[in-house]
Amino acid sequence: MRDLHAFPPFLDPLVPQSGSHQWRGMFAPPEQLTPLFGRDDDLRSVLNLITSDHARLVTLTGAPGVGKTRLALAICGEWQLATGDEVFFVPLTALSDAALVLPTIAHGLNVQPEGDVPLVERVAATIGTHSALMVLDNFEQVVTAASDVIDLLTHCPSLTIVVTSRAALRVRGEYEWHVLPLKLPDIVEVDQLTILALNPAVALLLDRARAHHSDLVLTKANAPAIAGICVRLEGIPLAIELAAAWLKLFSPQMLVDRLAQDLELLREGARDLPERQRTLSGAIAW
Repeated sequence: MRDLHAFPPFLDPLVPQSGSHQWRGMFAPPEQLTPLFGRDDDLRSVLNLITSDHARLVTLTGAPGVGKTRLALAICGEWQLATGDEVFFVPLTALSDAALVLPTIAHGLNVQPEGDVPLVERVAATIGTHSALMVLDNFEQVVTAASDVIDLLTHCPSLTIVVTSRAALRVRGEYEWHVLPLKLPDIVEVDQLTILALNPAVALLLDRARAHHSDLVLTKANAPAIAGICVRLEGIPLAIELAAAWLKLFSPQMLVDRLAQDLELLREGARDLPERQRTLSGAIAW
């Protein structure tokens, strides 16, 4: 464990704000404006781990674009709804230096310098002894800071941490939950529109497509192509969302034909997404 006493130069401690809980808003989970599809089992299982089984460190692993962050945000919402306890969502996308993880947490919590008291102790004092959940999002590029995570858990006995990462932390006490792509439609479902519409990959595609092309309706004529798009994209939520935007220009059949030739079509995602998630190739490269 690094003995970090001071903030890095670019993280000047915040000026204390009035009100005892003003600092907590910096790590408030962002509001989600779209539904979550196909993650009921994952959500229930991880919540059981951190509540019934008392797991204090759970790492959500999986491929780029598979929806680890989205699942973690749903966990935050359900935890807060069920317990009323504090939730901290700490985005680490901008970090590449593992030594900055703990200072970043401290900065967001407005932890102030205090002589030679180690930073982890000051963070623990700020969090307090009450039950809380912290999400450390996009941990893969700072995975060597895993020892800092364990140190933080040791100093905060009522804190639970959920990590999203392409790789497990590989520390004692960690529970790994692998986030899989969405379930793909079965060939049999193509002839049964009611069943096909309930498939999570198809439901996500239709929901996001309607946001761009409101008159899209699942029919027997376009069902094979819509199912084919989801299969071609292997149920990866990010890829499906990027493809859905093209349905305002192409018919489902035209789109599935183009995707069969070139996945580079999946460009220009929503502007409020992180840069790494605006294209499928960008997510994989990142």
